[in-house]
Amino acid sequence: MDIRGSYGDIVYAKSWCGFLNPRKTKGAYSTWRDQVKAYITALSWSPTCLTDQQMKSVISFAHSLPPVSNRMTLIKIKHRPEDIFEVERQIRHLVRDIGRKLQATNNRLYAERAEGALATEDTEPESKCSSLSTVRFPILRLVPTIF
Repeated sequence: MDIRGSYGDIVYAKSWCGFLNPRKTKGAYSTWRDQVKAYITALSWSPTCLTDQQMKSVISFAHSLPPVSNRMTLIKIKHRPEDIFEVERQIRHLVRDIGRKLQATNNRLYAERAEGALATEDTEPESKCSSLSTVRFPILRLVPTIF
């Protein structure tokens, strides 16, 4: 199974960045992706509209996380300098993909919350019982106490 794909392919980008099994989203890639998403979310940035400065910040954060940091060290020691630029390009590609997916998730959650809020305003809460006569309410007796 060849993991080398065309430029722009997520599996190809993952393989360049040092993720061992790039066809799977679990494990190291999942942890790395969640940390990048948390970084973007913590800074309250719009995931799909990152400015150049914000993108540089996210990419430098992504560089500092394993296994990307380990991969960069290996490439600097054993490979050509052009390969460093390719890894950086692929990291940028992954960060953009993470941003698009994060924005889609945020939009879906926002729509669900808005839909839920409209549903609770328009309808009365449904009763689990068929009629009020079958419901027994406890009678509370208030006892005045003097302190």
